[in-house]
Amino acid sequence: VSVRLPMPSRAIARRNTVSSHSQATDQPVTRLLFMEDETSIWEVVRPMLKQIDCEADFVANGKDAIGRYRQSLISGNPYALLMLDLTIRGGMGAKEVIRTLLALDPGVKAAVFSGYSTDPVFIEYQRYGFVGALKKPFTADEFKTFVRQALSRPAERNRLSNGLQ
Repeated sequence: VSVRLPMPSRAIARRNTVSSHSQATDQPVTRLLFMEDETSIWEVVRPMLKQIDCEADFVANGKDAIGRYRQSLISGNPYALLMLDLTIRGGMGAKEVIRTLLALDPGVKAAVFSGYSTDPVFIEYQRYGFVGALKKPFTADEFKTFVRQALSRPAERNRLSNGLQ
């Protein structure tokens, strides 16, 4: 059963805007949601995001990612980008999460990352609704470049129906 929640018009307008400002430069800070079950990676990624004026909420599983995203919509301050690990041990990975989020918000902007670069979801990421795919391991420069590019891309609206089955 799918449930669609109406997205407040202010949420649509704020999707790519900010929730705070960088204290060092007084520049807008872009909000991301980062799903990765290896929490040690959170501490590696956090400073990289800060260097490109982004901040993230980190979650270790798909259930929490869906809950956080739903709450961001309700609050009228949706995330500008979701970074989702393809594989989460014992839980929902990126494929399952994006399927649920697309039913909730067809305008969700998400990217997938994984060490399994031969997985069909990774290879045909657009078919599944992602704006990009990043192979792990990645360098700091690769990660920052990828996030900047993903943020600049429109949400993937030309999804093939068979990709979400």
